[in-house]
Amino acid sequence: MGRVIFESVPATGTMKQRTGSDIPGEARCRFRFMEPEESAFGPDFPNSVRQLRKRVLAADGLFKSSPPPMISGVADAVLPKEIFGALPEGGLLSHTWEFTPSACVPVDKDS
Repeated sequence: MGRVIFESVPATGTMKQRTGSDIPGEARCRFRFMEPEESAFGPDFPNSVRQLRKRVLAADGLFKSSPPPMISGVADAVLPKEIFGALPEGGLLSHTWEFTPSACVPVDKDS
């Protein structure tokens, strides 16, 4: 849904498994935005920017996304105020967490 407008810096965390051992790796959050003219849902849909401004913003005015319960050791992702403030009311905003196991994370060869 939509285009990526912001991506959090990858953070080291752990994915909890239902069975077996926990998996270390990196987590990140991608915020995507669908323009108002692309959305058939309209400005009063729960994930529209208009509705999010009314009910989701923290007291400090930041739009935050917490990692899902199975990812631990990672702080909330924060969409910068400047980006959130510039989004049109009728557009839709989504935030998706991704986890990459350590075995799949490229190692910086210069380190």
